[in-house]
Amino acid sequence: MTLPAADAIFLALADVDAADRDAFLAARCGGDPILRREVDALVAALDVPDDEFLDPERIPALDMSAVDGPLQPGTRLGTFLVLHALGSGGMGVVYAAQQDRPRRTVAIKVLRRGYRHPDVLRRFEQEAEMLGRLQHPGIAQVYAFCAGDRGVPAHLVMELVSGPPLTDYARAHQLPVAARLGLTLKLAAAVQHAHDRGVIHRDLKPANVLVAEGGQPKVLDFGIARATGADVQRITAHTAHGQLMGTLAYMSPEQVRGRPGEVDARSDVYALGVLLYRLLTDRLPFDVGDVPWPEAMRRVLESEPPPIGALDPALAGPLEQIVARAMSRDVSRRYQSAADFAADLEIFLAGRTPAFASPPPVGIDASWRVTVSGVRVLAAAARPPCLAAGLASGHIDLLDPASGATRSSFAAHRGAVAGLAFAAGGRLLISAGADGDVRLWQIPDVRLVATLLQHSAAAVSLTSLDDGRIAVAWSDGRVEAIAVPSIA
Repeated sequence: MTLPAADAIFLALADVDAADRDAFLAARCGGDPILRREVDALVAALDVPDDEFLDPERIPALDMSAVDGPLQPGTRLGTFLVLHALGSGGMGVVYAAQQDRPRRTVAIKVLRRGYRHPDVLRRFEQEAEMLGRLQHPGIAQVYAFCAGDRGVPAHLVMELVSGPPLTDYARAHQLPVAARLGLTLKLAAAVQHAHDRGVIHRDLKPANVLVAEGGQPKVLDFGIARATGADVQRITAHTAHGQLMGTLAYMSPEQVRGRPGEVDARSDVYALGVLLYRLLTDRLPFDVGDVPWPEAMRRVLESEPPPIGALDPALAGPLEQIVARAMSRDVSRRYQSAADFAADLEIFLAGRTPAFASPPPVGIDASWRVTVSGVRVLAAAARPPCLAAGLASGHIDLLDPASGATRSSFAAHRGAVAGLAFAAGGRLLISAGADGDVRLWQIPDVRLVATLLQHSAAAVSLTSLDDGRIAVAWSDGRVEAIAVPSIA
């Protein structure tokens, strides 16, 4: 969210020694007396003598019966001192807080009562562990999750990002098209980093993408919707209609239909397409503002958005096709990964035409040609004939080698498929993924037989050996061979 100037200066003071405060304020307020008075008023709320700063009698008590309401500045929340409320949303209230060790200013999201069910808290804790390992300049760091107890409410501790939403930033700086595409490339790189580690956002929208100093987009709340099941709850909720409308515009069709089993990395790709549509046209593809919820859903699921070239002729051509492909309702025709989406944007920025938008080369005689976006690895079986394609989304497509037609598609891994190999005369398929799992599937009915290995490192390659075993290579440098169990 965008912070008022006084609030931003006040938060920055948390990392400034008391002796340097006056000089810091003089520099940041730039001789503006009104701004200085606003900052001084905020400081006064917390400014107590050093010898009384940690006096329990001077620290406001935390009223657990009212934790859905605002916490007062100076309230102790575990090892954090609440400085200021930043905003609130459906899940809870976000505060700026001062951490003792290491000394830094952080953002704390205090969860509302409705999200404090034990199952939700367990998912949150598991998700926070995974999110804490995401290290990317485009992702706001998650530091910790506290499930809370009778004295402390459940809360998530995150990196504090001060900056405007992505769309507001582009509008305020009057960015040209190339610069807007550059922002999208940075955003796609952050999303792909998470997808490669098995984390899907599920709620990409301007409010969750802030632009920090230097023009770096920062994605907030990675994995939160999955931990809470919030993307499904939004479909059945009957409150906060305006907030739902703002989210619906960026939700993929599979999310709008309320089918969590169909939500994968390609759902985030759809949201990236909507974000780029809005960045380029300054409007949403579907008008869902002042209409009843069922009509809003119908528009997203059934109506066609105006092509960006119809709104601005300068955008017609390959860029229009890139946006349309990212927003395809058919997930098989959508970009299969954020990296594939970014690759075509880079081709466009280089002045070339993406392959899917080009006519087929003259003189090439192929028995068939199909488009399978996001392919990372292929494997073939002779009897029965089958071609398996491992995708960046974690799905595996089974193709007919004679025609290239897709026989079936199934979710195999949380993260890109890194290796495939057939066994048992084509009746078994072994897959390895970036999620660290090696799995055994029965083909062609696509049944998971077993998970053969689970590692913290990502698989990077897999191959079959002459004696029937398979060898797997991992991102940490290990290579190991394992036997493939036989099935009746």
